[in-house]
Amino acid sequence: MRGGAGSALIRRRRVRLDLLLGALVILAVAAAFVVHQGTPSSQHLASSSPDPAATAFAQAYLLYLDGARPARSLPDASDRVRAIAGGAPPIPVLARRGPVKLASMRVTYVRGALSAQAAVVGRDRAHRFGFPLELRYLRGRWQVVYMIPPDVYTITATPYRQPAAPQPLRQAAAVFALDYAEYREGTRPSPPAGSSTVAQQIAARRDPLAGTVPSHVEPRVVSVTFGPVVGGTAAANATLTDRGRKLRFGFDLRQAAGGWQAWGFPEAG
Repeated sequence: MRGGAGSALIRRRRVRLDLLLGALVILAVAAAFVVHQGTPSSQHLASSSPDPAATAFAQAYLLYLDGARPARSLPDASDRVRAIAGGAPPIPVLARRGPVKLASMRVTYVRGALSAQAAVVGRDRAHRFGFPLELRYLRGRWQVVYMIPPDVYTITATPYRQPAAPQPLRQAAAVFALDYAEYREGTRPSPPAGSSTVAQQIAARRDPLAGTVPSHVEPRVVSVTFGPVVGGTAAANATLTDRGRKLRFGFDLRQAAGGWQAWGFPEAG
C-alpha cells in the first residue's frame, strides 16, 4: 500500500515537472519570437545623418556641371540618379564663368527617418544653379534616389536687350505726353496734336486722363518707356508728376512721312 502511494506521488511530481519544463520552453520560444520581431524594427530607423551623403553628391555633381567629372562616378547615388544627371548637359564651355562652387545646401529630415530632401545651390562668377535632391536610407547607408537637374541653357543664356528707341520716336512721344497732360490739367487750352483717332477719343472722353480733376499746375515728364518698334508702330508708357501727384498713361505711335505721330490710346475691350 505504501509502495503504491509512493509511486503515485512520484508520478504526480514528474507530471508537475514536465508541465513546468513545458511552460519554460513556451516562454523561451515566445521571448525569442519577440526578440526576433524587435530586431528588424530597430533597423527601420536611420542610424546616421543624410548630410554627408548629400554634401558629397552635391559637390561631385557641381564638378560634373564644370565638365570635370563623369556622371557615372557620382557618389552615394542610385543608377537612376546617375542616368538623370548624365541626361542633362554640363555647362557649355563658352558659358562657363569660373568653377561652380557649393554656395548653400539645406537638408530637411526627421531624425531616424528613412527619407530626406535637400535643396542645393551652386554658383560661379555669373550664374546660380539650384537643384533639389531626394535621399533614402537603403541597406544601412544614405543614397540620392532622385534629382531635378538645373536648366543650364536657360540659366546661362544671354539676356535679350531691346534696342533703344530711335531719337525721333522718343522726342515725339515726350512732346505728346506733355501736351496731353497739360490739356487734362487745364494748363493748355487745346488738345494735343495727333491722329484723328486721338482727337475722337479725347472728344468722347475715352482717353486715360479724362476723369482727372484739373490741378492747373504745369506737369513735368518723369519718364517715357517704349515697347519694340514693329512694322512702323510702337507703344509708349509715360509717367508725369504734378505737385507730387503721378500721372501715368499709355499710347501708341505710328511712323509717318513727317516722323512719328501719336495714333491712339489703348482702350479696354
